[in-house]
Amino acid sequence: MLFSRSLRTKLPLAAEHLILAVVSPRGQLRQRQEQYKKYFDRKTKALLHSDDVVRVKHHSEWLRGRVIRPHDAPRSYVVECEEGSTLRRNRRDLIETAEETPVCAPFIDEPPPTQDASPSSSSPPPPSPLLTSSSSAVRPPLSILKTTSRGRVAQQPVRFADYDMSAGRRRK
Repeated sequence: MLFSRSLRTKLPLAAEHLILAVVSPRGQLRQRQEQYKKYFDRKTKALLHSDDVVRVKHHSEWLRGRVIRPHDAPRSYVVECEEGSTLRRNRRDLIETAEETPVCAPFIDEPPPTQDASPSSSSPPPPSPLLTSSSSAVRPPLSILKTTSRGRVAQQPVRFADYDMSAGRRRK
């Protein structure tokens, strides 16, 4: 049977069974694989298409964007974010949403200079609250700072900034 031979048997055979026929298993294999694929792919979902609104994972944040086109790599897409950047992301980093299409601004590294008529009228921008809170925090003197065995400086938490650790009382 392996080389298209009939089995050795003592039973009489018809003449047409004695003619050797070479069977090529390649076509049968391909047909069987296509049948397997057909049944396997029955429950698959449609993937993303152009202009689909998605959420994109970028630096552990989920930004809103839209699919520009599928990438050449499997399961990858080129996505344009709201902030203007164009990213290539794998399917696992994309979530299709039912939100409205985002307005994707062009990506700008620096804001353009403003065209004011009077240079004296331009005032410096107000300080951001993040900078003021961290810069106004009282830093402990260098003698209190400790270093770890690896050489990293271990700083005292900000909530203890008004507390003198060496004396065990509040600073005035």
